[in-house]
Formats: sequence, C-alpha cells, structure tokens
Amino acid sequence: MAKFNVGDKVRILDVDSILYGNLFFNNSDINEVVSVDSYGYIYVANADGRVHIITKNEFHAIEKVSDTEAQY
Repeated sequence: MAKFNVGDKVRILDVDSILYGNLFFNNSDINEVVSVDSYGYIYVANADGRVHIITKNEFHAIEKVSDTEAQY
C-alpha cells in the first residue's frame, strides 16, 4: 500500500472506484495531497480547490506521480 505525504501529486486512475470521485475528479487528473489524517487517509484538492477524502481502500484508484510528470 502506498504512503502519501502532503505535497505529493497523485493521478486519478478510476473515478468510479472513489466514493463520489466523479463529482470531484476526472480520470487522468493530477492533483495535490493537501492533508493526511491519523488513519492515513488523504485529502486531495481538485483544480477548483475543492478537497475530497480518499481512503486507504480507494488507493488502488490513484497513483503517485513525480513532479516532472505533474508538469503540463
């Protein structure tokens, strides 16, 4: 299981595998982790600045990307 930290960039692989993910993200979006709670769940900000929680059970639907991959 991947460990994420504040500031990491993540690519959304499958919005349908994230609870309400299709309301916040599109597949292939690259967004920033803005917070990590004590359970290891991550909070990811979308392009509009809205923040959504991604639980450990949903980590299969995202991947960490390098800073160079995050440049568009």
